[in-house]
Amino acid sequence: SRALVPLVVGEQVARLSNEERALRDQAIERYQTRKRKIAKETSRLSELLSGERTAYEVRLTGASRANERDLEAALGTTQPHATSPATKLPPPRAGELLFAFHPLPRGEWVVFASDSRGITVRRFPLTAALLADREALAREILEPFRKTIRRAARIRFLPLGPFSTIDFHALPFEGDVLLASKPVVYGLDLATQRTTPQNDSSTALAALLVANPSGDLPGSLSEIKEVERALKNGSRSFHIDIQTARYASTQTIRERLETASLFHYSGHGRAAGLSGWDSRLLLSDGQLSVGDLLTLPRLPRWVVLSGCDTGRTTEAGPSTGVGLGLAQAFALAGSQAIVASMREVDDRDTVPFVVDLYRRWDREPDLAIALQQAQLAWREKSPRSDWANFRLIEP
Repeated sequence: SRALVPLVVGEQVARLSNEERALRDQAIERYQTRKRKIAKETSRLSELLSGERTAYEVRLTGASRANERDLEAALGTTQPHATSPATKLPPPRAGELLFAFHPLPRGEWVVFASDSRGITVRRFPLTAALLADREALAREILEPFRKTIRRAARIRFLPLGPFSTIDFHALPFEGDVLLASKPVVYGLDLATQRTTPQNDSSTALAALLVANPSGDLPGSLSEIKEVERALKNGSRSFHIDIQTARYASTQTIRERLETASLFHYSGHGRAAGLSGWDSRLLLSDGQLSVGDLLTLPRLPRWVVLSGCDTGRTTEAGPSTGVGLGLAQAFALAGSQAIVASMREVDDRDTVPFVVDLYRRWDREPDLAIALQQAQLAWREKSPRSDWANFRLIEP
């Protein structure tokens, strides 16, 4: 509830009164002003003596947390009414199989498998040993629904709590992994209309490519050059805007995000804070935080976050809660498809995979299928690589 319900924007903002919208906009402006001030004061830490530094850091941390709480309160004005049609969650799409999880008393959990034919339920005891055993997880979660999985065209997981870090697409299934038989996506199940994939070949699109803003990832620059080449040689018409090193400032990226159709980030990602609230993308002069993303009026439809932990949420929140990381924040703020990582990323090892993803996506408008093909090809070429690290996250 804390992470999802109060923060859904879009249609909710449109229904605000003029007075409510003005108050919300003022609160967001206060948040950005305070954040810039805190960032400026943080830069002075290196000038202080060690004895002064601790107290200074404590004060800045307190100010930053207070600022985030004020932002949450401001965005809470967009909380949907319980009777609003916009809060009705859409059913699974034609051919889609939806897996959802929820805890029960005494250490048990229940998994729901839902498609156009109905809902099947299975309950099972959850232990640390089970979470650590891929074969056992597959027996408990996939095997009971083997026939349903076979007839599905696409599978969507709504991971909760301890299941958030499980690579369901890499679990064993019928002699291989699940991804070998079906495209797999991970959802938040927000009250939003899911659109049918389109190739947009007749529409001019804008691509914002950000590379190596911290200046210490040489593989990042190679990646962006290859992505640029793939986009220019593709069937879609992209206007390409590349921001690297010192030019990739917080203000610049915030402004360009509002007009971009595609955002590709290749740099350092951080997952931090209660339920992931302090997660961020590093830029040349600071960071792009979850709070920044949630305050932007518009975000790109497609997002590729080629950095460490960009899809991960921290485990500091409630054990059965839904975390809020960078990819989830993009989805909450309006992005329709986000490719993100769950763990550390080797910038050199990832380049061939990313380039292959774009080339396949140009031929296959459904990003879920393109990602499926690219990951399976990556696994075949480099079996020891962390090919399952990336996942596609949808609202």
